[in-house]
Amino acid sequence: MVIPKVKICNKIYCFLLISLGLILIIPIIDTKIIPGHDHIFHISRIEAIAEALKQGVFPVRMCVDEIQFWGAPTCIFYPSLFCYIPALLKIVGVPIEICYNIFISLIIYLGLFASWYGFSLLTRSKYTGLFSSVLYISSGYYLFVAFVRNALGELIALSFMPLAIACVIHIINKTKANIKIYPLAILSISAIIESHVLSTVFLALFVLCYSVVNYKKLSFPKLKKLSFLVLILFLLNASFIVPFLYFYKEVPISVHFINDFSDNGLNITTLTYFTIFWNFWLIVSLYIFLIHNLFGSKKVPFYKRKQLNYYARYFLLGSLFVFASSSAFPWDYLYPLKEFFKIMQFPWRFLGPASLFLSVCGGYGLHILFQKITINQNKIIVFSLLICLCQLITFTYLTPFRIYGNWDMYEKCYWNRKPFYSDKDYLYKNMDASTLDKQSNNYITDAKITDWDKTLTNVSFTYETPTDTIITLPLVDYPGYVATNREGNILPITGNHNHMIVVPLPKGNGQITVKYKGLLSFKIADYISAIMLVLIIVYSFLCTKNRI
Repeated sequence: MVIPKVKICNKIYCFLLISLGLILIIPIIDTKIIPGHDHIFHISRIEAIAEALKQGVFPVRMCVDEIQFWGAPTCIFYPSLFCYIPALLKIVGVPIEICYNIFISLIIYLGLFASWYGFSLLTRSKYTGLFSSVLYISSGYYLFVAFVRNALGELIALSFMPLAIACVIHIINKTKANIKIYPLAILSISAIIESHVLSTVFLALFVLCYSVVNYKKLSFPKLKKLSFLVLILFLLNASFIVPFLYFYKEVPISVHFINDFSDNGLNITTLTYFTIFWNFWLIVSLYIFLIHNLFGSKKVPFYKRKQLNYYARYFLLGSLFVFASSSAFPWDYLYPLKEFFKIMQFPWRFLGPASLFLSVCGGYGLHILFQKITINQNKIIVFSLLICLCQLITFTYLTPFRIYGNWDMYEKCYWNRKPFYSDKDYLYKNMDASTLDKQSNNYITDAKITDWDKTLTNVSFTYETPTDTIITLPLVDYPGYVATNREGNILPITGNHNHMIVVPLPKGNGQITVKYKGLLSFKIADYISAIMLVLIIVYSFLCTKNRI
């Protein structure tokens, strides 16, 4: 079977992708926020980063988004690079609601362009890649993450995942990989690292498994290039990786882990909604793909067809991930791996890679649909827009999870810096959160305190005391805080039984300043990342100049 080729200029592709994005952002073309599962968490991160940047803090690692603004290492455990975009908009005066919706819109557009290029690389056809991208970005799980869960970190990772996987597969499979693929691999994988840790772990596991299966293709020179690529990725993202690994190892924090996988896997009803209603066109395209390849040609048995063999691996992977995301999969019986998968918060997150791999086959199925039709640019544009609109409508009205459009006044109170958000993630495991509520934003000491000022996680005050004493500050004691007196001398910081910062106050009077400066290794990592970024930009510029 020879699929007719259609020549479409890049301007038409750009116009189409922009039009598709306009359809997908219809739910957020408003000045209000769709209240989802995680929108308060991400709004608080954006607010905290914006306030910290105003105070001259960069990079931002401690955020005041926990109980009573005590501060927590949210930006250390949860990558926040992309949150600087809406934070900068907030600084210049854009309302937070609009900043948030603009941010989601930008992510969706990034997903359209990045996935289009990635799927085109995987399918070796811009045309097939276009349909795959449309099916993927308008898939039920992608829209669910964007508008119901509001999991913006995972949404960014999902947007770049097709491109990252396509680059890795290209590098492993090709005897001599295209030199352009390496910068794309670095950028796309870095985007995932700097947005979502769990997706980064999934990508690493995929690369490891794919490398083992295709070990015969990994020659020594190719292994050297892959090792060099990993080194560059580590150095470029050291500003996040180094603090994350240090805190993950040294700080016993509290993070919500799931208990029984069977309780968190999708039940059969929800899975039916996902596979049939949310992804109507994906199911249609997969039906065309299977029927054509199994029964479309009587001359060549289906197991000998190269195209089918190429796409079969993606279809099997996608089907496996769909099954693995359900409560029917015996996750609770995998005791040796149970603790690991608790951290991964699977199995329902497998719907992301399931949508990715099935969209590859679906795009090829839609390509087949037009093989006997005289194809032109107008038909491709109309059909792509129709698919996207149909997917959005079926998701909006046939989803088992409602898309709430109301505006909660309690959230407005939070935007005005009046805390009610009390998520205990990233606090110490043995911390008594009720003590934080009681102490609120106040200090505890016998000394006379004047000129008290607490801005974000920065505290400064003057004191007077007849004897040596201490002060308990409304800050959680995380590694990296520094206390200095009026003369610039560093004072020792200790944590009390509830991990609150305690600073000694020598008798007499003086002035104390407490700030979060991080560790020396964090600063070194920041410089390494900055240098690597400059080198990559210079290298890209020189390559472009030489080609010209």
